[in-house]
Amino acid sequence: DGAVVYVPACNMPEFVAGAFAALNASSRIVLVSGGEDVGVPLELWGGARRLVGSEPPLSFGDASLRAFLCDARLAAWFVQNYDLAGRDAAALPRRCARKVRPLPIGADLHSRHERSPVHEPPCAQAQRLARLRAAAPPWSRRADRVLAAFTANQFGGRRQLRAALAALPPSTVLRPAGGLLAEQERQYAAVAAQASWRATAAAAFVAAPQGRGRDTHRVWESLLLGAVPVVLRSTLDELY
Repeated sequence: DGAVVYVPACNMPEFVAGAFAALNASSRIVLVSGGEDVGVPLELWGGARRLVGSEPPLSFGDASLRAFLCDARLAAWFVQNYDLAGRDAAALPRRCARKVRPLPIGADLHSRHERSPVHEPPCAQAQRLARLRAAAPPWSRRADRVLAAFTANQFGGRRQLRAALAALPPSTVLRPAGGLLAEQERQYAAVAAQASWRATAAAAFVAAPQGRGRDTHRVWESLLLGAVPVVLRSTLDELY
């Protein structure tokens, strides 16, 4: 009773059908879900946005989102890429909808440890972020421009944003040396990551469009490094 349980978002169907269904009626748990780009809970349950890419569709069988959220055994559900809004949220009883709470995805300290050839430990990356922040100029002395260091892929309107930024006067847009960093390089190469973080620590504003998921590491890395992320209004607004 009162246990905190972590379940990766895409493992939720198995959890709901198995461990959760087996809980006693008097049990109460706090659930935490993340580790995936899928929106939670609507996209995860097959709502407004569908899973993209090659993943097979997730199925909760006969278990409805409404029944799960209104189940007394679920005390709260903290989720990354929170997407409970609009008519789907309004259709739920308020006491049930309020159980779902957004959780930031934070800085990306896992990709360069798990996938980069250098396998840089997360603690070492966090220490490097802290050093960059300590050495960064105050916000009032930073370049009054928007840092554009994202890949113009098909997600989150990035191509449209790239085109809009390209139409602005060069004096208003700041780009890292060598142009826009490739997302794959930014995530998996330590040198590219350092360049991205250094550029962020020198910028006043950072364009942080959504990617495959609603939340982005760039938002939280910008805040950690003293910059102001520029985002579109979304279901994550209450996090800011």
